[in-house]
Amino acid sequence: MHRGGGRNGVILLLQPIALFLCHNAFAGAPQNTTLAPQDVVAAASVYPLDQGEYRLTLYRAPPAGAIPTFTTGSYPVRLSFIGQPALVLPACGKAGVARANPPAPAACLDASDTSDLTLEILLTGIATGTQSFTLDYADGSATNMLTTMFAPHGAGMIRLAAGVATVILLVVVLLLLASGPLPQLATGRKPLRLLRLIIDNPTCTYSLSKLQLYVWLVAGASAYLYLFTAKWLAQGNLSLPDVPESILTLAGISITTSVAAIGVTGANGGKGSGQFGPTGADLITSGGDVAPERVQQLLWTLIAAPAFLVVAYASDPATMSSIHDLPNAFLGLMGISSAGYVGGKIARGSGPKVNGVVAVVAGNPPYMTLTVTGSDIQVAGLTFMLADMIRDKQDHQLPATILADGSTINSTGVATKLALAIPAAGLRQVPSPDGSWGYRFALVAEDGERAEWEF
Repeated sequence: MHRGGGRNGVILLLQPIALFLCHNAFAGAPQNTTLAPQDVVAAASVYPLDQGEYRLTLYRAPPAGAIPTFTTGSYPVRLSFIGQPALVLPACGKAGVARANPPAPAACLDASDTSDLTLEILLTGIATGTQSFTLDYADGSATNMLTTMFAPHGAGMIRLAAGVATVILLVVVLLLLASGPLPQLATGRKPLRLLRLIIDNPTCTYSLSKLQLYVWLVAGASAYLYLFTAKWLAQGNLSLPDVPESILTLAGISITTSVAAIGVTGANGGKGSGQFGPTGADLITSGGDVAPERVQQLLWTLIAAPAFLVVAYASDPATMSSIHDLPNAFLGLMGISSAGYVGGKIARGSGPKVNGVVAVVAGNPPYMTLTVTGSDIQVAGLTFMLADMIRDKQDHQLPATILADGSTINSTGVATKLALAIPAAGLRQVPSPDGSWGYRFALVAEDGERAEWEF
């Protein structure tokens, strides 16, 4: 008795400790609370799978501390659409939803895709458009009214249709370019016809401001086509939607940048013609000299325009009403980049441009006379380079003399025509049978801008 009493006393002493430990172990565990029918929400939109089937997903939105489950309490047995007879929800067989001919509304529970968080219902014969319904339980309770858009076409097909429409527009523009004669570039080079849209003819270079304008034009047009296609094919609304404010803002920034660049070029002469081109380097250089503000403008355009399109095309076509507005910081950065680009053109001033070089070798000792025509050629501090394109293609500084006879230089020291005398020793003194000499000539201004010409 004495030993037994001691054991009981130990148990009595340990019991509060055990209860305390158990309480702490389970205090934070969620309780398996039966969920109310109103805790169910439906997917905002559903797209067709095959032969008119739809997979409608219902989600549990349980209160805090509850374990979400569709099997707790009364299991749902019917789906009731407004104005239609209730659809019984048996378990789907191997063949899926039973189909009638013509298709009649039918539904079943897809047990293989049902979890504690979601309930998958396969439907067929359901009218497209926005549908309201309730989920009815065996005990007579029902969910709140739920609403889902049943789209007549798949989201992928709608996005593809908008993309194809964009490509068709680009092809139409290309055909228009190909339908008529186009001016020949002074350099003689022939870029792709579509790239003619961004050619700056006075300098025979690619224009960054034109590229930015067209990139944003295509991005805005494609986003608008996607909005129109989504409203038509997904929402059944065949009407012209309003042009989203985001597209108007982007168009305003890109057009303002392009017009400002044209104005600055007209006022101060614009950039130098740079490499004998046009070449891709024109987009980030001013007269062959890399311009940081142009690099920023190009990178920002190539990053922001595709990002804008990705955000636009990521919108759900069945529920979208407009293109997402762009963040203010996004637009601010675009504005800063454009202002830096235009400001750089103003600060740099005009650069040398060359649009022709004629070479003649004569005299004893022989001299090569180069007649260089162009514009905005600041004579002070000018250096001359020549590269043999047949031999080493390396620039070599010329010991050239500017001849007053044959040169046209105004009172401010800006030339539109230069006659240069160069010792011909070591140079090829006879052109090729086709009339070309195989040289690349370059003018280099004090600020590093240059203008090249191959002859």
